[in-house]
Amino acid sequence: MELQVCYEKYKVEFGNEKWSHIDYNDGEACQAFYNKIQDFIEFSFIHLTRSILSGEYIREKNFGEILEKFKQELANIPNPPVGSITTPENRIQLEVFYLGSSLFNALASYESFFFLVRSKYKKADYENSNIWLKRLFRKTDRNSLLETFYNIAIPICQQEYYLLVDEGRAYKILELRSSIEMMAQNTSVGVKEIYTLLLQKTAYILRRVRKEPLRYATSNFKEEITYPKDLDIGDYSLFEKRTNSDKDKIRIAPFVSKMEKYRTSLKNEREIKSMDNLIADFKRVYGAYKSDPKQKKSELEKISDEFSWDSVYNYLYNCRFSFLTRVKKDIKLKEIKEELRVIEDIQAATSIRNFHPYEKAIQSIIDCIQRHIDREDINDHLMEDKFSELERLIPLYKERIKWCKSHTFIAFQLPFEESCVYSEKYELNLFVPSPFVNNDDYDALAKRADSYEQQYKSQKMIYAVTKEKVEIDKIKSSIKNTDKKAFDLIAIFTTAITFLFGIVNIFIMNDEVNLPLLICNTMGLGVLLILFMCLYLLASPILIQQLPWKQYVRTRRFYLGIIAVIIYMGLTCFLYNRFEYIGSKVEEKERTENVEKASEKEIQIQEPNNIQDKLKE
Repeated sequence: MELQVCYEKYKVEFGNEKWSHIDYNDGEACQAFYNKIQDFIEFSFIHLTRSILSGEYIREKNFGEILEKFKQELANIPNPPVGSITTPENRIQLEVFYLGSSLFNALASYESFFFLVRSKYKKADYENSNIWLKRLFRKTDRNSLLETFYNIAIPICQQEYYLLVDEGRAYKILELRSSIEMMAQNTSVGVKEIYTLLLQKTAYILRRVRKEPLRYATSNFKEEITYPKDLDIGDYSLFEKRTNSDKDKIRIAPFVSKMEKYRTSLKNEREIKSMDNLIADFKRVYGAYKSDPKQKKSELEKISDEFSWDSVYNYLYNCRFSFLTRVKKDIKLKEIKEELRVIEDIQAATSIRNFHPYEKAIQSIIDCIQRHIDREDINDHLMEDKFSELERLIPLYKERIKWCKSHTFIAFQLPFEESCVYSEKYELNLFVPSPFVNNDDYDALAKRADSYEQQYKSQKMIYAVTKEKVEIDKIKSSIKNTDKKAFDLIAIFTTAITFLFGIVNIFIMNDEVNLPLLICNTMGLGVLLILFMCLYLLASPILIQQLPWKQYVRTRRFYLGIIAVIIYMGLTCFLYNRFEYIGSKVEEKERTENVEKASEKEIQIQEPNNIQDKLKE
C-alpha cells in the first residue's frame, strides 16, 4: 500500500523526534537532515498521489487505520521558532514544522476525501465534513509538493465523483492542467511521471464530459483553443479498449452494455422479451453475489460494490420502463402503475432512490392527458385517476432528485475491480469510479420537476375548461339539431302541401280527361319537389347548421346530394323524352279522332243529299 510505504518511511526517518537528536553544531549533519526533509516531501507527494490514483482508499482494508496512525505520528511536530531564524537549530525546527504541517494538511485532505467517498454510499453530512476539515488545517506560508497534492491531485479525483462538468468547472480543470504543466518543468523524473498521470487524468475527464472545444485567453492575452478529443489520455485509453474476456473481474459491464444496445436498437414492443431475458440472467448473477460473504474485501469496497450491483439492478429495470414508455405511446395508466410498483419495490429493497422512473412515468401521463385534451375526450373517472397519480408522483420525483444530488448519484456504477486498468508503464492500478457513465445536471432536473408541476396544474385547469366547452358544444349541437328538425319538418310540410295543391290544380285545369297526360304532369310536379328537397338537404348544413365548407365537402351528405342532383338531371332528361313521346302520341291520336269525326260529319251531310236526289228521280 502506497500510504503505508509513506508512513513507514516517515517513522524511520523522522519518528521519535529525531530532529531533536541532531548535532546542530555539525553543519554537514544539519544539511543532510534538511535534504532528507526535502527528499521526503517529494517521496510523500509521489506515493500519496499514486495512492489516490490507484483507489487504494477503497481497496485496502486498513487504509483508514493507517491514515489515522500517520496523523497521530504528526501530533508532536514542534511549533515554529519565534523571531528571526539565526541558528541551525531554528532552521531545522522551521523545516520540520513545514514538513509536519504540510503533511498533516495533505493527510487531513485525503481523509476528508475518503469521508466524502464513504458518504456517497452512506448517509452523511457533507457540510459538517468541510467544517471539520477547516478546523484541522494548519496554516503555512510556504508552498510545496504536498500543497500540490491537496490543492490539485485531490480536486482532480473529486471531479470524477461530480462528473457533470459545466462551463465553469471545465475551465477550472484547464487551469489545473496549466498549473501542472508549469510545475512539471525542472522536476525530478518521479515527480514528472506523477504530473503526467494527473494531466492524462484531467484529459480523460474532459474527453468524457466535453465534446465542444474550449476557448480561453493565455497570460499574454492570446486566444487558444483546446479540443478535448485531441488530448493525450495515456493509459486511461485502456478503459476504452477493455473486453469482456476476463469473466472473473468483469461481471456487470456486459449486462449494462447489452441493455444499452437493446434500449437504442429495439423498436417494437414485442421485442421487450429480450430485455426480460437479460434481466432474468442478471438476477441469477445478482443472487449469487448477494450470497457471497465477501471476506477478502475492505469495508468500503464491500459497500461500494454492493451499491454498484444495486445501481445496475435498478438501471436495468429503469431502461426497460423507459423503452416501454417510448415505444408504447398509448400505454395505459394501469400498466404504468404496475411497472412503477415493481421498480419502487426494487428501490425499497436496495435503498437506491433514483428519480429516472418517476420522470418517465410523469412524462407519459402528461402526454396522455394532453392527447385527451386535444381530442376533447372527456372521461371524468379516467382523468381524475391520472391527475391523482401525477399529484402523487411529482413530490416523489422532487424528493428523488434531492437524494440523487446529495449522493452524487449516477445512472449506474461498476464494482471496484471493473473500474480499474493496470498501467505497465507506471506499474500502477489506475482507478476511475464509473468510467463509462456521467453524472446528471441535478439543478436542471429540479427545474424540470417545477415545470412538470406547472404542466400538471395548467392541464388540470385546461381540462376543466375543456370539459365545460364540451358541455356547451353538446348544448349548441342539441339546439342546432332541434333547429334542423324544425326546418326539416317545415320543408316536408311545404313539399307535401305544394304537392297536394299542385295535383288539385292539375285536375281542375284539365277539363278533358286524359289520364296519361295527368300522370305525366303529376310526375313532373313530383320531380320538381324532389329537386327542392335535394337542394334543401344539400344546402342546409351550410346555411342552417353553418358547417365550414371544407369540412362539409368531406361528409357523406355532400356526396349523396351530388348523386341526387345527377339522378334528378338524368330523370329530367328521361321524363322530358318520355313526355315528348307521350305528347306526340296524344297529338297523333287527336288528329286521328278529328279526321274520323270530320269524315263522319261529311258522311252525315252527304246522306240526306243522296236521299233527296233519289226522291227527285
